[in-house]
Amino acid sequence: MKSVLIKDGHPVTLTEEVFYTGNMNESWLQEALFSTSDLLNQTSRDSLDPIIPLCRELPLRGSSSTVFLDILAVRASGRPVLIECKLWKNPQARREVIGQILEYGALLQGQSYSDVDAQVRSTIKNTEISIWREASRQCDLTIDEASFVDHFSNCLMEGSFDLILAGDGIRSDVKSVVSFLERSNTLINSIHLLEVTVFKAGQERLIVAQAPIQITAQRFVQVATGEISNLEDNNNSNDQSKKKSREDDETNIKNRQFWDQFISRVRFSHVDQDKPRHGGRNWVKIPYFPQVNWITAYRLKDGPRSRVGLFMTFNGDRGDQAYTKLLDQWDTLVAEIPGLDHQVSKEGLGEIYIKKFMDVSDETTEDGQLDWLLETSVKLTDTLTPIFEAMDRFDET
Repeated sequence: MKSVLIKDGHPVTLTEEVFYTGNMNESWLQEALFSTSDLLNQTSRDSLDPIIPLCRELPLRGSSSTVFLDILAVRASGRPVLIECKLWKNPQARREVIGQILEYGALLQGQSYSDVDAQVRSTIKNTEISIWREASRQCDLTIDEASFVDHFSNCLMEGSFDLILAGDGIRSDVKSVVSFLERSNTLINSIHLLEVTVFKAGQERLIVAQAPIQITAQRFVQVATGEISNLEDNNNSNDQSKKKSREDDETNIKNRQFWDQFISRVRFSHVDQDKPRHGGRNWVKIPYFPQVNWITAYRLKDGPRSRVGLFMTFNGDRGDQAYTKLLDQWDTLVAEIPGLDHQVSKEGLGEIYIKKFMDVSDETTEDGQLDWLLETSVKLTDTLTPIFEAMDRFDET
């Protein structure tokens, strides 16, 4: 392959440099990706939720030996990213690298944030650093520490990682990679195949990392359940699946950014009120009294029923008693919080809720959604917290 670079008005011929010549080895590729994170961030998702390298050669202790992950990185949202570099010199290397990176994911799964944080500090020999601090230092986005750590911890618990295999000539070997993963029925968040090409002009090098091929967990689920019998005959279906996956990723990132704003901006009046925490795809939980455990703040995109809202569900005998006492003073509560309502769920549990209908899918309404949720969540806790505190004091006597 040949390319031409126009420099100072003159053409400069670039020739492709073959790996395993000079210092062009796997360690060189690892260092190049670690020191130049732009090579890892190429898609629309990456611009919204960039990959941030944390450390090289992270030791992971297995049952019989210690293995080393080439690069541990993290997305700005808090999702861990595992990167393994391999030059595809022979078929054995291709099979081994896939098994290796899946093993690394299995060894990380179940660890705590503090465990991994300590391993990173030990690896880079800097006791002052932390995963969140390093991510915040390198990223242009504002990263809320509580939500970042919470998401990182959940990903560790669930084994929900982004995996990146980086090397030369990966595109020519995609079929064997996919075939291996299908046979193993592997369920992971996503795996990206990143092909790196290097061009040389004199002593200068141009590194080109082509847009990564992404294989998502959804594809493996389809294969495992027998819904796809021949992948090569389903290219159109795969293209639609990839497009939907990209759209889902972008939607999830935007949802998380919305709730990051809510978490960072909300200011409760009661000093003992804990900050909200991320819950699911488009909701957060506000820790509250044990009668309800938490208040859920949510956004729902459901056509004409699209809305934002808050609700709490009462649990157990103490929850039933609290729900009854609140209903006894319902007129006073509604006067304080217009629109507040209550119901008994299908499971027979009391619920108190408030909602506002608005087009959640319209991004121009996001400021209005956020303002309403901030104001209403504070008003709800201001009104109900003294009542719950009084109930607790009565129970203690």
